[in-house]
Amino acid sequence: MDPSEVTNAVRAIEDWVRPITELSQSKVPSLGYFRELVDGLVRRLAARGGAFWLHDRGKWSIPYHVGLENVGIPENRLHERSHVRLVERALASDSPSATLQLFLEQVCEIAGKSAVFCRT
Repeated sequence: MDPSEVTNAVRAIEDWVRPITELSQSKVPSLGYFRELVDGLVRRLAARGGAFWLHDRGKWSIPYHVGLENVGIPENRLHERSHVRLVERALASDSPSATLQLFLEQVCEIAGKSAVFCRT
């Protein structure tokens, strides 16, 4: 990737932080905020999809997600225990690269190696 592309992506995220912070402090319904947050990050990172995980009263839920079918995760498998364990391990990890590796391994397991980045 060209260093200028990285610089531009970082600048786009920085420019977006203020409006999303203001939105978080407004009276917008939670789903509207989750949608703006996830859709905005997916666009700015040129990602194929994203999800917002919420932990409440000992249970995990995904109130909003977009594009996960693009990475091969069927919606009916999002709440499987193995996926929840992945989120818990990612939150406990101090290493973003370890978290990413865990995520990719989990996606490949759930998608049955059909995701575009899984080894066959």
